[in-house]
Amino acid sequence: MNSFTFIMKKLLLTLLLFLIVIFTLNAQIPDEVIVPAGIRVAACFPPARRYLYPGFKQGQVNLNNGNQNSARLNYNFLFGEMEFIRNSDTLTITNKKEIHSIIIGIDTFLLENGYIRLISNGPVRVGLKQNISLKDILRKGAMGTINRTSTVDTYNTVPVDGRIYDMVPNEDWVFRKTEEYFFSVPSGEFLPFSRRNVLKIFPGQKKNIEEFLRSEKISFDSRDDLLKLAVYLGRN
Repeated sequence: MNSFTFIMKKLLLTLLLFLIVIFTLNAQIPDEVIVPAGIRVAACFPPARRYLYPGFKQGQVNLNNGNQNSARLNYNFLFGEMEFIRNSDTLTITNKKEIHSIIIGIDTFLLENGYIRLISNGPVRVGLKQNISLKDILRKGAMGTINRTSTVDTYNTVPVDGRIYDMVPNEDWVFRKTEEYFFSVPSGEFLPFSRRNVLKIFPGQKKNIEEFLRSEKISFDSRDDLLKLAVYLGRN
């Protein structure tokens, strides 16, 4: 192999790696999305950004009465809703009180104040709730300054259901993807996965749990750490 061929192959390999990195970065869903004033919210949330799966997948809806329904399903982060396809229309599941669980591929969803996706189904179950929520409104102040306004004061004028998708804001809206972890024993309800709630559910193990948290340097913001803690709790 002459030097020219070697250099060309090296350049091609470098270019290929560069394109892979760019593609990966573009495919990632950002934690924060700003919808500029005058732009429809929908324009900033294409399907790849607002849905859990690349496309609607065949799944199973298990009802409390034992019946089952099959449908093509997908979870919408922006609405916090499970959607399904019927006759080419995209609809939202509304009979939530009748649902026991929803299974899509290897994922199981339970309904407890929103959709919780099981990520560990051991003696201590761990669930994840993911949403994209309106968090801030950027309002222009004097001299071109930008003021971040908490949406708490503006919820009375901003729809919290699917209608927000069709709105065109007058200010810049800031949406953020949120992830909340929950845990439960099989006989209990899901609770936010926090130190306080763990000690509440396992009061007799307080000393051992606190020692485990210190020795393992458990972070309640880390998925891996929470799964490790769940395994530990399930053994005690």
